[in-house]
Amino acid sequence: MAPSVDEQTLVPKRRTTSVVDRTTTGLPTDLLSRAADRLQTLAWLYAFTFFMAAFFQPLLVPEARASTFERAVNWVPGVIAIAMAVSVGVAIRAVRLRPAVAQASGINSSTCIGLNPSDRTTMSGCFSNLM
Repeated sequence: MAPSVDEQTLVPKRRTTSVVDRTTTGLPTDLLSRAADRLQTLAWLYAFTFFMAAFFQPLLVPEARASTFERAVNWVPGVIAIAMAVSVGVAIRAVRLRPAVAQASGINSSTCIGLNPSDRTTMSGCFSNLM
């Protein structure tokens, strides 16, 4: 058998361009549109669920409200997580992004929403492939 002209290996070569810089993601546009719809639905569902779990009872019960909102460390991470989820839900539809950018930002946002701010090892890679 004659050797191939192309160098073929079992390990694919690392791409030099970012996902955002590519002209195509390799996926059909209808599939990307459905994925964006699902991502938007998940972002709104996450924000609603997080609000109901973290803030609904404290808003109804005065004692719980006092203990929850007396220190910022009790409510700021939840507000940030909800704000990130709402921003992803709004950004997917309001801003017309190329499919690659929407795909990369949605994947990164969904993995970074609600992380503990003190966990620097996890948060350092949150938006690394967007640059």
